[in-house]
Amino acid sequence: MYFVLILALIIISFIALVVFKWEIMCPPVIVCLMFTFTSFFGLFTYDDFNYSEFSIRSTVFILMGILSFFTGSWFVYLYYCKKYSLNEKEIIEIKRKRLEPGIVYNLTAFGLEMVTLIWAFVYMRGMVVSRGYSIATITLIIQRYHIFSQYLNDVNEPVLLGAMINYSAVFGIISLFIFIHNKCFQCSEKKDFIHIIIAFLWLSISVLRSNRGNLLIFLSALMYFLFIFWKMYDGWKLDVDKKICKTAIIMAILFIVLFIFLMVFMGRHKSLADINIMRYLSTYISCPIRNFDLFLKDSLLKTQNIGSETFYSIYRSFYRLLGYGDSFTRHLEFRSINGLNTGNIYTAFRRFYSDFGMTGMIVLSSIQGMIFTMGYMHNKKNAYRMKLGFGLLLYGYLSYTVFYLPIDDVLYSSVLSIGTPIRILVMYLLYYYVTKIKLKLANKCQAIFEKNWIVK
Repeated sequence: MYFVLILALIIISFIALVVFKWEIMCPPVIVCLMFTFTSFFGLFTYDDFNYSEFSIRSTVFILMGILSFFTGSWFVYLYYCKKYSLNEKEIIEIKRKRLEPGIVYNLTAFGLEMVTLIWAFVYMRGMVVSRGYSIATITLIIQRYHIFSQYLNDVNEPVLLGAMINYSAVFGIISLFIFIHNKCFQCSEKKDFIHIIIAFLWLSISVLRSNRGNLLIFLSALMYFLFIFWKMYDGWKLDVDKKICKTAIIMAILFIVLFIFLMVFMGRHKSLADINIMRYLSTYISCPIRNFDLFLKDSLLKTQNIGSETFYSIYRSFYRLLGYGDSFTRHLEFRSINGLNTGNIYTAFRRFYSDFGMTGMIVLSSIQGMIFTMGYMHNKKNAYRMKLGFGLLLYGYLSYTVFYLPIDDVLYSSVLSIGTPIRILVMYLLYYYVTKIKLKLANKCQAIFEKNWIVK
């Protein structure tokens, strides 16, 4: 039955490409291709994880979830295509002025990232020492702190440090946005390299805290920024889709290599010699689909509260701020097959189905498809009109949730929280400062200089 699933996913992916006019970065296309890739990867461990036992029910459920996302996206796509005239032949190549955030932004962003990185390391080191464990290497510190914070729930992190870690991502994404914008529009300068440093400091903080997920945030945002800016600069041609496809393949390979390297650096394994690399990668890439199959076959665990798996962040926020409800972990139960660990991730559909059944899975998947296709088409409409809006920055920041669907749900269980609107507000204010205030000041200064020069 697993081969039937793969074949069905290939067919659906091709249909998605045709329906959405070969736009490789359109959300339903991304979802179909990601599920196809993850399911295909399972063939490398077909016997190890007993994929031959994959059930018809699981196949139907996964296809229903994908088609629900596809359908929701399709309605939004049709609406935008009918309401707005998006004729690619009318689009011409455009040039834009560079984004120059200035010394205040650069120092603030760099300072925040550095202070956060140092403080996080000092705090983690002190926490490990206080519990009597070795701090001989940074790997041991990362490994032990990860166990304390994620599985034992035995860390009371300073509120300010937690806030700084969250906002380091905001500055990291904005700096990436500025760098890619200036690079794609051929107006970059050597000093723009500071933005790459800021972005990589943010990633360093993530690695220190044993979080490889932010790598996907970085790469997905990078891909969408490149896609839109290349389209705006080079014209809306199919060649850009081919270019972004090649870039995506290179990025995927680099991501996998870095993912394996960080596995050792973070202390998940002592060395590469200790593990079967293909089996390890399969645990993260394809086992979510296999785990979802196991969950449907022997689902003995019941949701603690209504929607607690899907809307975990909201429950956590109410508990921390108001003392309402229960404190529980976001992590799901681990699974194993033939004595081999298959992890504790189950695709996004596990959370939806566990909380709300088949109806909930269809509705939540459809809503997610509508939301992200609406964001994608809104940015596309602005780009056609040669506009650069905050929507692109926000969409790039959240786009990783689409790539994550074959692995886990992130939109409802993590992004949808009380803290997210605040982060978005801060991101908007910084964006407004960089693209409006600083740009107006730069234009005024340039006008004054040219006027005085002409007078002289």
